[in-house]
Amino acid sequence: MIRQCAIALIALVALNAVTAQQQRGQQGQDPPFLQGASDSVKSSFRTLFQNSESMTEKQMDDKVNAWVGQQSQSIQSAYKQFKQQMDQMKAQAKQQHQQAVQGLSAAAKKADQDLTQITDNTSLTMADKNKQIGAYLQNLQRTNPSAAQEIQRVMQMGGPPQ
Repeated sequence: MIRQCAIALIALVALNAVTAQQQRGQQGQDPPFLQGASDSVKSSFRTLFQNSESMTEKQMDDKVNAWVGQQSQSIQSAYKQFKQQMDQMKAQAKQQHQQAVQGLSAAAKKADQDLTQITDNTSLTMADKNKQIGAYLQNLQRTNPSAAQEIQRVMQMGGPPQ
């Protein structure tokens, strides 16, 4: 189970890293729904992420959805399939995360809930999320070092302390 949770957390971190990379406008591998698209379509997609640091997750999602709505039926269909796969992966990762935190102390479970609320808040920018999470973890380390260690173990090993 620990191995499965570790894989789920790694997948979630990787997904967040790809999203963050796209939001910073860095060029990387294009998402699968752009496979076979023209260079101009790919370029127009990448421009969505320029100056995105100040945009919330919801604003970025709205921008991408509006862009997709203007594309060919094949891209729209591929995007819909991509979103379904991402939703399934998120649901699976969430379920595995919930299993991973079951063995934590009450304080660590509360910390996990607080951190999840920050992460799930679509009205925050990535920079705001990172800042809030960093501040929360620093405060947790000062006020409850054992809960902070439990959270770190779950994040590093993918499961509760044994």
